[in-house]
Amino acid sequence: GDALAMVNDYTAKLSQDPNNVPARERFASILAEDFGKVDLALEQLELLVGMPDQPERKTAEWLGQMAKWQLRYRKDGDAARELMERLVHEFPHTPEAFAAQRHLNLMQRERTFKRAAAARNSP
Repeated sequence: GDALAMVNDYTAKLSQDPNNVPARERFASILAEDFGKVDLALEQLELLVGMPDQPERKTAEWLGQMAKWQLRYRKDGDAARELMERLVHEFPHTPEAFAAQRHLNLMQRERTFKRAAAARNSP
């Protein structure tokens, strides 16, 4: 009920002003977290990332959020890794880039351990 009313409210706000950044951010969050519409939420964040003149920190934050949603809701490690690599490459001095690099390192170690375990278990 409440989430649906908020979606309708944000849809109306965005139809009047498509460049309303806070409304688009919140709309994306509601889509992903309340309705499980991750593809639509990711599209909303991609629109934000593509908007000109956005602060570097916000763009880095959006890319990080997209990676989190890819992992959490879609279980798509490859898509998340691509987003984190993009974040590290495009915004290397942001806190989000440092967090993404740590996560990338952990993902790489996990892949290495899995390969080693598979090699030990194969005849």
